[in-house]
Amino acid sequence: MVRFISVCLGLRLWFVCIIIGIWKLLKQKGAGWMDIRVGDVLELKKQHPCGSRNWLVLRVGMDFRLRCQGCGHELMIPRSKAEKSVKKIKRSEEAQP
Repeated sequence: MVRFISVCLGLRLWFVCIIIGIWKLLKQKGAGWMDIRVGDVLELKKQHPCGSRNWLVLRVGMDFRLRCQGCGHELMIPRSKAEKSVKKIKRSEEAQP
């Protein structure tokens, strides 16, 4: 009986350690989505050919619709690619919660 209890406690401890390890790994990598809202202006790492780095967010979801602040060009870009290329988020007054 004592052996059974110690094995059960060992398995629970092992499971808890695995969960904590996964949680720490996800937290360390910054898993999750950035808080980007419609109306925000994103400053990206690379310039658009017109010379502007600022893009207005028109749509948010699994992909973003962005409008260049320099020339007005609009594009759809996957969320993962957009979040990797964001340098700074400039929050507009309308986008405040």
